[in-house]
Amino acid sequence: MKKTMILMLAGLMAMSLISCSENNSSTADSADVTTTVATTTETSAAEDETSSTESADSNSEAAEGTPLATLNKIWASYQEDEKFAVIGGDFSEENNNPEGPGKYDLADAEAVDASLGMPQTAVAKLDDAASMVHMMNANTFTGSAYLVKDGEDVAAIAEELHTNIMNRQWMCGFPDKLVIFTIDNQIVSAFGALDPIDNFKEKVIAAYPDAVLAIEADLVTA
Repeated sequence: MKKTMILMLAGLMAMSLISCSENNSSTADSADVTTTVATTTETSAAEDETSSTESADSNSEAAEGTPLATLNKIWASYQEDEKFAVIGGDFSEENNNPEGPGKYDLADAEAVDASLGMPQTAVAKLDDAASMVHMMNANTFTGSAYLVKDGEDVAAIAEELHTNIMNRQWMCGFPDKLVIFTIDNQIVSAFGALDPIDNFKEKVIAAYPDAVLAIEADLVTA
């Protein structure tokens, strides 16, 4: 039943993330999702385990230079006592990873904005994305990485991301801090509580000495 539980959690998190960041999901919608998830019993336990393992393997075997490989390298540098419950990727069966970073499909620009903070207008300028989010509270930690298309202005997109996150209407707890790095043609971002964000910042700098800290901002004063 492992995959079913993962998809249940992912579905509920998707609704929670959109509600917390944009306040555009109703209580009735949440109840419908809960009812639907609670009645899903079609997949066998053996298939659940196999599919979950394949998804985790796929997310861990990312090509170098991709956003997923970038987040994997950063996450791998965490000591066991530094790690927290994390879920990666979008909420598709293929990309969802309950053990670390996962690929995030850019097809739904509204979801990318609601879940990760990248404005919808900027999503078209990206080739690829990945994410890792605190499993219990996205405002405790939400990390993401993006591959910018050739010819697009990486610094300008980083500033668009900064502005969009600073202007959000937070509904489920206020994140304390935002950091945004640029690494060649990639953007790496994280917002959340002070300790996990400061630790993430140190990990990025250690893993990528050439990373540029483009933005470091306190969200509590926004």
